Amino acid sequence: YHIQPIVTFLYEMGYIRHADPQTLTNEDLGQKGILATEVNEGHPILMTELYVGELLHGLTGKEIACVLTCFQEGKDTEEAPSLSELRVSAGVITALHRIQDMTHAFEELEHRIVDVERLPVEGYWSLSTQMVEPMWRWMEGEHASVICAEYNLFEGNFIRSVMKTANMLEEWLSMATYSQHTDQISKITEAKSLIIRDLVVSDSLYLRLS
Repeated sequence: YHIQPIVTFLYEMGYIRHADPQTLTNEDLGQKGILATEVNEGHPILMTELYVGELLHGLTGKEIACVLTCFQEGKDTEEAPSLSELRVSAGVITALHRIQDMTHAFEELEHRIVDVERLPVEGYWSLSTQMVEPMWRWMEGEHASVICAEYNLFEGNFIRSVMKTANMLEEWLSMATYSQHTDQISKITEAKSLIIRDLVVSDSLYLRLS
């Protein structure tokens, strides 16, 4: 009983070819399902929908990286900035608005299929804007100590966020490689060089956390 609503949801979304959990195999994965298996650090459904819909394909690598930071978990104690408050490119803002619209649509579908009291993961469709602007500043060359001071971040936590963003870029790269989209591959390769630099490369995260 518990798995059937989830299977139905994935079938309705086009990730699997039928909704019988007893007979599902890897062969029953659709293109979306295959791409979603590449995503572990980010959000499997939302990142797949963004990729298949090519909603970020017109952005630069730096913009894609900043958009992906919305899939990082934010702390409940911190006030996340609204989209109108973010000092980033218009392309990033537009993409974040689209993702918000997607989450509302998918939540509605989920609630039609799944008993609300038995939702698979509470807050599964939640987004966070906390790291979008700091990551933009980082990729523009700002030093981590300045960013952490301005945004009231612990340096070790910020470095973890940088590495998580880099991992999500790798997952986007995997989807691009599978889809043979060379333009996306080149964009992400460039963005990775902006993400993994000086402080992250030269210092040990564990030393900074100790």
